[in-house]
Amino acid sequence: MYLLNEEEGLDEEDEDEHGETLCGACGKNYASDEFWICCDICEKWFHGKCVKITPAKAEHIKQYKCPSCSGSNKRARP
Repeated sequence: MYLLNEEEGLDEEDEDEHGETLCGACGKNYASDEFWICCDICEKWFHGKCVKITPAKAEHIKQYKCPSCSGSNKRARP
């Protein structure tokens, strides 16, 4: 599981590397003052707030699966 947040102390190079990253839920750009989490299955990044994961919750997750990969977004088709 990959996490990004302001406590990590990202340097300018890391900021540049993730500056093009978009949230898989809302589509907004990466900002170093927000908590982010990466899905271990599809490797998409998400704002913690968009997937309802706090830094404290993330500490207890061994493998993070985003809503799409965990199947919680899938609807039954007619």
